Amino acid sequence: MNMNQAELHKIAQCLTAQRGDRSEVPDLKIRSVPYLREHWSGEFGQVGTEQISAFAASIEDLNPLHHDDEAAKKKRIMGTSLFGRIQTGVRLIGYASPTVVANFPDGMIVEIENMRFPRPLYAGSLPTVHCAIVKTSRKLTRVAIELKNGFETIVHGTCVIAHDG
Repeated sequence: MNMNQAELHKIAQCLTAQRGDRSEVPDLKIRSVPYLREHWSGEFGQVGTEQISAFAASIEDLNPLHHDDEAAKKKRIMGTSLFGRIQTGVRLIGYASPTVVANFPDGMIVEIENMRFPRPLYAGSLPTVHCAIVKTSRKLTRVAIELKNGFETIVHGTCVIAHDG
């Protein structure tokens, strides 16, 4: 599933508006960078229950929400019952990282800003990360990130990339 540029631009504008008083990073000025794509995405394979548990175990996260479907189904998060085990927040951000830096061969993420997790990611999901450049300078670029499963937004926020420009 690919989003058109207008949809990604709208996402970038919404994410920037949500940032409130931190929306401006000193010395960032909008400019065109020839080798950078303004919008791009990365698709990941179907998430399996064992992948969820294995990743959680690898970071020593023993929360039953990541290991036991029945325990997860008994939990209510923000007034909503879960359907089964869910992916860890760390892994959700991990989906974004390779997608973001794919557009910056000489860059690295130096700040993750205002990440929101409005919905969980369940086994059976097909995560896709959508990215859009919000602002860029010679050495820094702010990127809006949205992780989706189909039409549902799982994670959204922004990050700053340091690069050689």
